Amino acid sequence: MQKYLFLIIVVFSVNLLSAQTLKKERKNGLYGFINENKESVIDYQYQSVYDFYNEIVIVKKDSLWGFINTKNEIVVPIKYNMVQVYRTQNIVKAQENDLWYLFTLTGEPILNKGFEEIGRIYKDKMMVRKNGKS
Repeated sequence: MQKYLFLIIVVFSVNLLSAQTLKKERKNGLYGFINENKESVIDYQYQSVYDFYNEIVIVKKDSLWGFINTKNEIVVPIKYNMVQVYRTQNIVKAQENDLWYLFTLTGEPILNKGFEEIGRIYKDKMMVRKNGKS
């Protein structure tokens, strides 16, 4: 039993050490990300950024929003006009043209279709409108 506990502790410690904590930083009016040694990890290219959540962050570039990971790889295309973050529900509402889409904070789509309107999210329920119908 002690052998397994030791192995679990070692694996957990290695995972913690390999995880990178990135902090947003602003330079010349644009945001990028630095590591704990204050080294630039993601170049200063974003107009606005949120904080990382599970190694994913929402960014704004060329007036459009999307999601990237800690390697600056695009997780959700940077194509949305507007985003609204509901942290208590771990949901992001993103608008492309006239339609709204829902994502988790890690960039996973919740619904694969867009809605004309998505109302306030309350107790995991929301009012939506599609084709003029609520």
